[in-house]
Amino acid sequence: MRNARSHGVIAAGLALAILVPLLAGAARPGLAPKPDPQVEASPAKAKVRTEPLSPAPSSLKERSGIVVFLVFMWFSIAVLLYVLRLKKREADRVTSLHPPVSSPPSRGGPSSHGS
Repeated sequence: MRNARSHGVIAAGLALAILVPLLAGAARPGLAPKPDPQVEASPAKAKVRTEPLSPAPSSLKERSGIVVFLVFMWFSIAVLLYVLRLKKREADRVTSLHPPVSSPPSRGGPSSHGS
């Protein structure tokens, strides 16, 4: 029961971690700032840009590079979580095989003398 619940929590966390950035990226065009009419009308601007500036990658190569980087990062996180799960399982297995032993009472050995 506990193992199935932890798998569900991990799966839900990974799904949220993947879906939130994707949904935020899909909403990006609507969040673009509107151009300020005062800035465009100023005479100090000598050079007029023909293409609009946007914080998005300009070419397919840049876009695919960002996607590859994000996929690599999420894959690394998944591998690290998997290794952490294996370490936890091993620690649980070892502690279940060898329960902690309380230390025996001191019988006046060499360490208990005041000399």
